[in-house]
Amino acid sequence: MNWSNESPSNTCRFKELYDNFTENMINHNLEQMVKIPTQNNNILDLFLTNIQNQVHETRTLPGLGISDHDIVFHEIKVKRGRIKQNPRQFKSYKKTNWSNFKKDLAIFTYTFTTHKHKDPNHILFFLKLFKA
Repeated sequence: MNWSNESPSNTCRFKELYDNFTENMINHNLEQMVKIPTQNNNILDLFLTNIQNQVHETRTLPGLGISDHDIVFHEIKVKRGRIKQNPRQFKSYKKTNWSNFKKDLAIFTYTFTTHKHKDPNHILFFLKLFKA
């Protein structure tokens, strides 16, 4: 692949495959950010992006050990921050009126046990009625 003009080289054995690849790059507004050879005179690594202005720097570092392949280093601007979470409700059980709670529970128990519930939707409706 010739990355200076983003086209397959003349000696490419899989020209149709590379043509499809470059067509997809164009259709998705992608640009190859690695422009420096990473193995001898070849660019083997891909880093495609459609937000080119977020990539501040792309460079290579010497390979590890006896590898003939360089390491690709990218410096990218990343927006930091937290996703805003909805406030959660916390029940304060210290403020519970236990006598009213016991009365309501007794009424619920009596009403629920005296009715014959055959339909699960009716049971769900009933439980929602008594939801605090």
